[in-house]
Amino acid sequence: MKRATLDDFAASSGADGSEDRQTAAETDGPAVTLAVGSDRPCATCSADATRLWRTDDGFVCPDCVEW
Repeated sequence: MKRATLDDFAASSGADGSEDRQTAAETDGPAVTLAVGSDRPCATCSADATRLWRTDDGFVCPDCVEW
């Protein structure tokens, strides 16, 4: 396997700054991935938890989150 060098990255498209990039104002903002606070129900098992992680199913407790 060939090791990549800085020259390889510089030669890739967009290296001259011509690639369109979104600015912070154009994005939707940061994604909420963790909810901490008063007890809320888990979207999977309905148990109340103070720490919940966002998944495709909604916010889930530490026992239901898939790592």
